[in-house]
Amino acid sequence: MFVTHRKPSPGKVVSPRDVCPDTGLVRLSYGQARALLDAHTAVGGVAGTGWDLHEYRHFVSNLILSGILEFRDAAA
Repeated sequence: MFVTHRKPSPGKVVSPRDVCPDTGLVRLSYGQARALLDAHTAVGGVAGTGWDLHEYRHFVSNLILSGILEFRDAAA
């Protein structure tokens, strides 16, 4: 799970599934994750030229399947 750098504001209703039990930080929204991934993978720093979340998911899946990256279940 990717989390933000901040805790939910007072009065904000957040599902317990969206809060990290260890840190209390809130899950990153899809829009935030998309923007961060694009910003950090942009070609030449040009916005909109980086990876999208679909490409990233397939890239990581291939690393796991090929044995290059180890998958660890956080719940285990």
